[in-house]
Amino acid sequence: MSILKHWSEWLAIAVAKEASDMHLSPDMPPMMRVMGELQVMGNRILTGTDCTELCEGLLSQQQWKQFVIRGDVDAAIQHSEAVRIRLHVYRMQGNPCLAARIVHSKAASIDSLGLPEITRQLIQQKQGLVLVVGPTGSGKSTTLGAFVNELNRTKPLHIVTLEDPVEKVHRSQKGLVHQREIGIDTPTFYDGLRAALRQDPDIIVIGEMRDNDTISTALSAAETGHLVFGTLHTSNAAMAIDRLIDSFPGETQQHIRSQLASVLVGVVAQRLVRRQYEKGMTGIFELLVNIPAVAHCIRSGRTHQLPGIMLTSRANGMITFSQAFADAAASGLIAYDAVQPDIDRGAELGEAVRGEH
Repeated sequence: MSILKHWSEWLAIAVAKEASDMHLSPDMPPMMRVMGELQVMGNRILTGTDCTELCEGLLSQQQWKQFVIRGDVDAAIQHSEAVRIRLHVYRMQGNPCLAARIVHSKAASIDSLGLPEITRQLIQQKQGLVLVVGPTGSGKSTTLGAFVNELNRTKPLHIVTLEDPVEKVHRSQKGLVHQREIGIDTPTFYDGLRAALRQDPDIIVIGEMRDNDTISTALSAAETGHLVFGTLHTSNAAMAIDRLIDSFPGETQQHIRSQLASVLVGVVAQRLVRRQYEKGMTGIFELLVNIPAVAHCIRSGRTHQLPGIMLTSRANGMITFSQAFADAAASGLIAYDAVQPDIDRGAELGEAVRGEH
């Protein structure tokens, strides 16, 4: 049996088990991640030849050439009408390895993800910057897809997305959606973002804000009448502000602070946690909304005060991870033991905030 035939069988098993990812590498059996944990799929040990044949068979000629030159490449393939696979092929000790993210093609909704209701208000703004942050595999792309889905079906807006690669395909509904893939439709996020500004967009979605040129252009776009969605790899909302500012040289950071304080709409930070009684994972969300007190902290470089402001501003739609974890545990959605450290840290922060007043 060919390795591509085996791939189809492994993929069918992973989809049936509701796995989020698959990993194939030499001298190891195929593995899948189910509810956050790796599981072995069968007892076949893959060889370097198996991995080479599989990866070359899944990639286009252009993508394979890119892998040979660079040592890694991203791609996406349509497995079925309902499932799309995001591929990352990389080299380890001279042999190709494959990480495959299983993406359900149907875009999620704000309601289905359990996103706080305030997010609907954040994405209705005429202009500004909305950040979605979290660690790898926390569902940032899914949340961006839910935002696009919400606006596409309800607003006559032109939405331009820059993705690496395109995961969920959005068919234009009330809105007009153009999805551009990095490496195929445009060389880089920065090139795609510069071009998007000449495409009459209302909303620009940046799959990953990787470099200063992209971040700087995104901030300028948010200043000049566009609503920009972007992602960053940080663990919470306050750290996202620091990460964005600290990526610039010291002499330009004050300008970036002022610019960010003016254009930021809000930050959605997220993590995935196993449900207590039901199968699967659930999102836990932290929300930072740019009210005047938040803008002042950003502009003055006092971002260490942001968690305290968030903790006492639930009336403004804000919520910290400690509060969100405590709410989810109290409702029985997730186990208290799994999140107790986060809840305890929130309690400690609350005592510190109360002590300041």
